[in-house]
Amino acid sequence: MWRDFFHFTKGEQYGIMVLAALVAGIFIGKFLFETKSSETDTEIVEQSATDTRIYYSERPANGDRQDKPPVSSPPKDKAKRYYNNETGSSQGKYREETGTYYSQSGRPAERSGRDGYSRQRKLQKGEVIELNSADTIQLKMVPGIGSYYARSISNYRHLLGGYYRKEQLQEVDLMRVENYEKMVAYFYIDTLLITPIPVNTASLGRLQAHPYLLFSKAKAITDLRREKGRINSIRELEVLEEFTSEDLERLRVYLEF
Repeated sequence: MWRDFFHFTKGEQYGIMVLAALVAGIFIGKFLFETKSSETDTEIVEQSATDTRIYYSERPANGDRQDKPPVSSPPKDKAKRYYNNETGSSQGKYREETGTYYSQSGRPAERSGRDGYSRQRKLQKGEVIELNSADTIQLKMVPGIGSYYARSISNYRHLLGGYYRKEQLQEVDLMRVENYEKMVAYFYIDTLLITPIPVNTASLGRLQAHPYLLFSKAKAITDLRREKGRINSIRELEVLEEFTSEDLERLRVYLEF
């Protein structure tokens, strides 16, 4: 091959040499770039695996960061979480510098006891609230009721249309006997606040949503209504095998004819 090279003219020989030099330069450059890139990636991986975040305790007035010795973790926040014993959750922060508890909204919270627990004011013996109109905040003032029971009592009241007996609180989801016994003395009931179901116009879905009806009883009512055209009193439901005398007694205040 080299013998053939000398048969070319000087100009052709020069061109071949330049082309060969370019090809060699491309391969050498590619090899050097890949080696450097691999070393850089390795350094980055090693650094990210061992480095921790850098926190600076001070920042000068002109906005430039001073060269302070870095620390491996941020300074400990003096705002410590405090625990609510009733709800079983952390509710806010306690600041040592002010000796004040703050709620999640940032407002100072009432402190009760040297343990730092935040406790909502509870009703005292002899104080009562109306069960069918109390909101969840008022319900939590009752001994034995925290956030969960307050929501559950309110939700069940909505499904019923209102409570007509305090004993119905025992039907609330996951109601414990000891909690019921604590709370029951702090309620009174206004039955005028109960919202009854209009039997002759309510849909099947509206009827079966009531805890004392469900599907089978609600379907029996709509079938009887279709057959008779109108139901005039609860006594007409006595002919339906789906209803017992106990069922009709507890439904009496919830059905409107």
